[in-house]
Amino acid sequence: LFLAQKSGRPIVPLSNAVSRRLEIRGSWDNLQVPLPFARACVCHAPPIYVGPKDDLERKAEELRQALDGLTERAEGLIGD
Repeated sequence: LFLAQKSGRPIVPLSNAVSRRLEIRGSWDNLQVPLPFARACVCHAPPIYVGPKDDLERKAEELRQALDGLTERAEGLIGD
């Protein structure tokens, strides 16, 4: 968010879901490795612009909500 604010570039929220995966729990990002023949879905939302005077906490919540919604949508589309 800070870099988006300083650079004037938008953040494009992206999320994905995979029907069959190997999950590596305990890693910092809970890495998911798609297994052969898995169905995958990638969803995106409209860009989020962070203006020079925008509240970063409010924008962080907006981004979190967008990502949570995209993840839910992607998982629903693959039937997971």
